[in-house]
Amino acid sequence: MRTVLSLCILSLSACSAPTPPPAANTQGQDAGRPETKSIQAADAIGYDGTGIRGKVDAALDQNDRRATDINAQIDAQSTDPETQEP
Repeated sequence: MRTVLSLCILSLSACSAPTPPPAANTQGQDAGRPETKSIQAADAIGYDGTGIRGKVDAALDQNDRRATDINAQIDAQSTDPETQEP
């Protein structure tokens, strides 16, 4: 009798209403460059699209910083009177 009562209680507790899924964090999804937004769609085929997008964004940011540094050096050389030819 106890076994039947235990099984009934367990089955009733298993049929309770499911808990709602946690709210999605939409703030971090658009935290990258607009040109890499499509990379995030790799989630649909089983890859970590958000992680890939973050790495591509970081690489593009590093490339932009490097280009800015090179352009600043070029500008400094072109305005330096000692490096210009007469």
